[in-house]
Amino acid sequence: MEMICVMMSTYNGEKYIYEQIDSIINQKAEDILLLIRDDGSVDRTKEIINSFIGNLPNKREIILLEGDNIGVERSFYELIYYAKRKIKKCQYYAFADQDDVWNENKLLVASKILGTMSYNDPNLYFSNLKVVDENLKFMGYKFKRGYVKNSKEFIVSEMCAWGCTCVFNYMALKEISRIQYSYFLAHDNWILWVCAFCGNLHYDYNSYILYRQHKDNASGQIVFGVKKILNDINKVCNISNMRPECELRAKLIFDMYNDKLSFADRNLIKKIAFYKKTPINRIKLLFDLNITSGHIRKEIGRRIRIMIGAI
Repeated sequence: MEMICVMMSTYNGEKYIYEQIDSIINQKAEDILLLIRDDGSVDRTKEIINSFIGNLPNKREIILLEGDNIGVERSFYELIYYAKRKIKKCQYYAFADQDDVWNENKLLVASKILGTMSYNDPNLYFSNLKVVDENLKFMGYKFKRGYVKNSKEFIVSEMCAWGCTCVFNYMALKEISRIQYSYFLAHDNWILWVCAFCGNLHYDYNSYILYRQHKDNASGQIVFGVKKILNDINKVCNISNMRPECELRAKLIFDMYNDKLSFADRNLIKKIAFYKKTPINRIKLLFDLNITSGHIRKEIGRRIRIMIGAI
């Protein structure tokens, strides 16, 4: 029987947490364990979570971990470590935000697709996002059809896996739990790279999640139209303030999985991991037309970051 462990970090989420938990426990999947770490909430979040615990249907379980406020990213890593070390091995795992709403077949679709992949490899399913406002009114899709590519050259060029869409197997959990938390290593970007270079990926253009936008979003604000263009321009203008993750991820992949990488993948990773080692290395990466997202505004920003040594 397939058990799916859903990992959620919460913080002062009383306004939307009920809808999200309700949408998770009413998934069409067989057995669901909702593993929640509360990151020091001071509102009614824990009270609402506890109200579910005593009234769960069969094949549903909620474990609530209470902790100090350490920030959403580190909180997710604490969930990863707990899931790996403290709970019974599950068939699949997923990340969840506290303020979204999931379609009832989100986990079912993902688990069926993951079931076609080799169980011995770290495998990741991730999808598009249906972006909605705080009242769940549809605003648009995060990615247009054809925007996201499963190629490694695309993946190292642009962040395209949002944690709340990620569903993955035990081998993927095992691999991402091997590292200690780092401020420069978001959990969703890290699992994307690990599965891309050491296992398998499946991107689904369809979306089974209502990704709620509101003024208190911890991260992942999405805008459209003119606002998106202005937002991209603002990012370029403030590019030196963006944290460098690609170089760190590439170095970790090279150090941890060098013996498992193909010749082509090893060369790709080395170009990013050691691009600052010499001026020639930086120039080679800057003008490598194969390592690209294929999207002009994104590439302008990425290549500026290469020049200033901040990818």
